[in-house]
Amino acid sequence: MLEGKANSELSDRSWQLQLAIRLFWPLSALGLSLWIFELSNIDLAIQDKIYDLGMRAWPITKADDTLRLIFYDAPKFGAGTIGVALLIALLGSFRYKSLTRYRRHLAFGLLVLMLVPSLASLGKSMTNVYCPLKLERYGGAEPYVRIFDAYPDAYIQGKPGRCFPAGHASGWFAMIALFFVLKRRNWRIAGLFLGLGMGWITGGYQMLIGAHFLSHTVATMLLAWIICTLLDSLILNGTVRRSP
Repeated sequence: MLEGKANSELSDRSWQLQLAIRLFWPLSALGLSLWIFELSNIDLAIQDKIYDLGMRAWPITKADDTLRLIFYDAPKFGAGTIGVALLIALLGSFRYKSLTRYRRHLAFGLLVLMLVPSLASLGKSMTNVYCPLKLERYGGAEPYVRIFDAYPDAYIQGKPGRCFPAGHASGWFAMIALFFVLKRRNWRIAGLFLGLGMGWITGGYQMLIGAHFLSHTVATMLLAWIICTLLDSLILNGTVRRSP
């Protein structure tokens, strides 16, 4: 009995170490990206190229219904539809034996799709960062303040900023989960490119209308990577799988 307990404790420590190693890289990437954007003007340099300072206008606006449908409404509807399909399939796995073998993968995908947008929304409520189109530099009324900077003493803030990290792209960055659940290498790579590609297409659209800086979308992408890694260790390859 003691030997079994010791082996169990050793196994748990080994799993915890593996999880720490796996999380080290995405967490380090997130910390490094925050540090780089905090100490540089990369966001402003890119956004200055996008924004027409002479015309005081963005290349496209939310008023363009066609582009909004393609790059905002349709991707949002698509991500929501995938989430509903995963939920239905997960519930069905308790009734239909053909789906039972996929239960962990369905639960993993659904949790990722729920957590990435939810945590992105939570970050928005805590960071108090404004979108580019809200800034004085781009025709708005708010000062430019990075995520770790303090607002000027004389500044009287009205409604807090809710722009960091990017929220709209989060649903598609969550599709990175496909890289973790698919078996064949070419399918996994295709799933990874789908998540990254759609995430950056929707994130790029938001930059073009002045809704986000580059750093906002980078942070959301890395957040999705962190959540996928953590849930993969817990559900697909960790304690949940090893539990009786």
